[in-house]
Amino acid sequence: MRTIIENQFLKKSEKPFPTFVVDAFTTGDNLAYTGNPAGVVFMNYDDEIPDETKQKIATSMKLSQTAFVAWDWTKPEDGACREPGVDDRKTLKRTIRWYSPTHECNLCGHATVGSVKSLLKYYQDKTNTNDLVVENIEFKSKFSGNLFASIEKQDDAEVITIDLPVNLPKSIDPDSTLRQQITETIFGASLQWNDVLEDVFYAPTIPNYLLVVMKSTEDPEQTLRNVSPNFPELEKLAYISEYHPGAIFVTIKARDEDPDDFYARTFAPYFGVNEDPSSGSAHTLLTPYWTKKLGKDGQALHTRHLSARGGKLKVLWDGDRVLISGTARVVIKGEIIP
Repeated sequence: MRTIIENQFLKKSEKPFPTFVVDAFTTGDNLAYTGNPAGVVFMNYDDEIPDETKQKIATSMKLSQTAFVAWDWTKPEDGACREPGVDDRKTLKRTIRWYSPTHECNLCGHATVGSVKSLLKYYQDKTNTNDLVVENIEFKSKFSGNLFASIEKQDDAEVITIDLPVNLPKSIDPDSTLRQQITETIFGASLQWNDVLEDVFYAPTIPNYLLVVMKSTEDPEQTLRNVSPNFPELEKLAYISEYHPGAIFVTIKARDEDPDDFYARTFAPYFGVNEDPSSGSAHTLLTPYWTKKLGKDGQALHTRHLSARGGKLKVLWDGDRVLISGTARVVIKGEIIP
C-alpha cells in the first residue's frame, strides 16, 4: 500500500482511491482523537479491489476496522462508469464491506458511521459547502442486509444515526464452561463467575459476538475501567469454545443518578484488536438487553464506552432494528493505490 499526495506522479495504470480516517462516536464537543477511528476507502465498484487486497489494506491501516464503500458490487455489462449521485431526497445508495486487521466482518457500526461522515465530507467538498448536501444513505451489505443512515444538524453538530438489524441476546447454555472461562480470562483467575457476572449471552445472528453482563457495584464506571483481560487467553477462547467468542462486549449498569444508562467495553483480540475503542454493532445486542432490563421500552438510552479514547452514543430499540446515534470527525483525507 502506498499513500500518495500528487496525482501527477501516478502511472497511467495506477488508480488512486479516496481514503479517509474518521473518528466515530466522538466525545465532548465532537473532539478529534476521541471515539473509534475507522478507515474508509471509496471505489466505483466493489470488485475493483480484490478481496485479498482489501484485507492487506485493512491490515496496513492498523485500525480496528476499515470500510470499503462502492457505487455497486460490479461494473455494468456495457462497461460504463455511472456514479449514482445524490437524488432529490438528498439520498445516496452505496455498497459497504468491513475488514478488521485479520478478518472480513459481518457488521461494523463505527466504520459505517465513518463511511457516512466520509461521504458527506466528499460531497460537501465537491460542492464547496458545509450544508447537509446528503441527509440519507442506504447501504447494501454482504452479510447484514440493507442498512440505513441519516444525518441531521443538532446545534452545530452533524449527528449521524445508523439503522442496524437488532440481535436479541440469548443466554448461553447453563452447563457451558464459558462463564467460568470468561471470568478467569477477563476478571481474574481466582474468581468464580457468579462473583462478578449476572450472565453471559450470545448473538444467534452474528457469529463470534458475546455479551458479558457484570453485577452492579457502587462505582460502576470505575469498576469497568479497572477490568484488565488476559488477551492471549481470551483470544484462545475464540478457537476452543463452542460459542467462538471473537468480539466480547462487557457491560455494567450505570448508577440511577448518572446521565448514562449503562457502560460498555469491547475486547476483540481474535480480530487483531485487543480493545475496540467504541463499538457500534455491540449495541445491536446491548440496546435490547438494557431496554428490557431497565424497563425503558420505546425510550432512547445513553451510554459511553470506557476505553482510553472513550465513545458517546444514544441508542433506541425499534422493533427489529436498533438506531445508533453519535457524532464523527474526519481526521485524515488522502488517497491509496492498492
